[in-house]
Amino acid sequence: MRLDRPQQENAMDALKGMLLEQFPEIETVKVFDDPDGFKIKLREDTPVMEVVKSIDDYLQRFILDYGSPQANYFFHITCSGRLLTILKYPGPE
Repeated sequence: MRLDRPQQENAMDALKGMLLEQFPEIETVKVFDDPDGFKIKLREDTPVMEVVKSIDDYLQRFILDYGSPQANYFFHITCSGRLLTILKYPGPE
């Protein structure tokens, strides 16, 4: 799995495009009004458990490298109109 290196100050802004590029199973990524929250919609034919685990691994590394210590990040993951899980990450200490 490739983890491209965005500029530190633009990392969270770049995350949406990076997720879409890294995971073809993702249909859309939307940012909530709160810039630390995202909604990830998976394609209907996705092997959900495997993809959610891969996304979780990717996000953990990304937040550790680029997250703000003051932020709490959350990612709502949906598929076929159902909420599958909410991944939450505190900013790095």
